[in-house]
Formats: sequence, C-alpha cells, structure tokens
Amino acid sequence: MDFDRHAGGYEEELRRGLRWSGSGPEWFAERRIEFVQDRLRRAGVAPRCIIYFGCGVGNHIPLFRRAFPGCRMVGIDISPVSLRIAEERHGGPDARFCPPEDYPEREVADLVYLNGVLHHIPSQSHATQLGYLAGLLQPGGWLAIFDNNPLSLPARLVMRSISFDRDAVMVSPYRLARSLPSCGFANPQVDFHFIFPRPMGFLRRFEPRLTRWPLGAQYSVIARKEAVQ
Repeated sequence: MDFDRHAGGYEEELRRGLRWSGSGPEWFAERRIEFVQDRLRRAGVAPRCIIYFGCGVGNHIPLFRRAFPGCRMVGIDISPVSLRIAEERHGGPDARFCPPEDYPEREVADLVYLNGVLHHIPSQSHATQLGYLAGLLQPGGWLAIFDNNPLSLPARLVMRSISFDRDAVMVSPYRLARSLPSCGFANPQVDFHFIFPRPMGFLRRFEPRLTRWPLGAQYSVIARKEAVQ
C-alpha cells in the first residue's frame, strides 16, 4: 500500500467511510484515548514517553497532549509524506516524527499505541513486528493495539468503502492476544468498542458493560511488556 498517495486525502476518505456511524473520526479517536487513559490510570501509570506507531498524519497527537500532559511523543510511520504533514500540523518540543529506521534504539517508551495498523501488515510478519514493538518499550511498559473487528459487519463495510483499507486483511483479536506472550508481553486483555451508531446514541452508555462481547466495530488488545526478572 502506497500511503504517500493517500496522505493528503486520508482524513476526508476516512470521514466518508465512517458516515454510516453518524460520528466523525475525531469522536472515535477520543474514545480510544480515553479508554487507554483509564486503563493506565487504574494501573497507576503516568507515561512519560509515548510512541504512536503508524501515526499517519498524526491526528491523535492533540488527544495524547490532553490526556497525558507533559508527556513526550514520537510518531513513527513508513510514509514520508504523512510524516511531513504530521510534523507541520502537530510537531513541537513535545512531539517529533520519524520513520522506523531513524528511531534511536536507546530510547524506550512507557506506552506504544497503534490503531488500524496490523491489518496492513502481512500476517506472517506479525510476530516480527510485535517483537519490534516490544523492543520500543521499557520493561513493564504498555502496548495498546486497536484494530477493526473481523466479526463486525459494519467494520467490514467501512473498510470496503475506503480505498486504503479495501485490500487489508482483518486480524483476529483472539489470535493476536494469544500471540503476545511469545513476543514478550504479559496478560493481554481483549475489549470491544463502538457497538451503536449515533442514531442509537442513547444506548452508548451501556457499551462499557459490553466490552467483553465481540459486538463492537473495533477491538483493543492491551498488554504489558514483561519486566526483567
């Protein structure tokens, strides 16, 4: 997938794809960050460095700033055009952007976050990629993966309507969770998100009670890198 070609129109195409839900991409991004923020708060974790892997044009950076004030952020992506747009829009003393090969090996983060990335990576490369992500974290650091639920018909319909997702291969959340311990992560937890579209918004308050049921359009797998014994 040539993401440079889609960088300029990424947001508009995503917005068109999500129109069935009645909510824009910003709303979904806010809910994801809120979920991660709540998980880390309950664990007593205040991250000082966040790696936003597959950052694209960097749209989550303002949300990280709001959720984790004073935190350093690094956006990593393989698309030079996306990185340039991200730097122009969101770069600053607390946020920088680079391709994977330019990230210093000596720098480790407290949280690695990715959304909608794994379905663009061939399944035979997932273990290698997850091992790479483990190397970006300090012992005890957190990995938060969000992706589209292959059991959700709305998620499949959205992906078919977006050109950069049309040929992507959806990833089973349960298979992903089972693979994490062999890559150095402990206690992966699967949760599901975004069940009800905006016209049924009065039911959204029940979604926190339904996160273990595979009903949502997206899922998260959150795990902690095993500490050195």
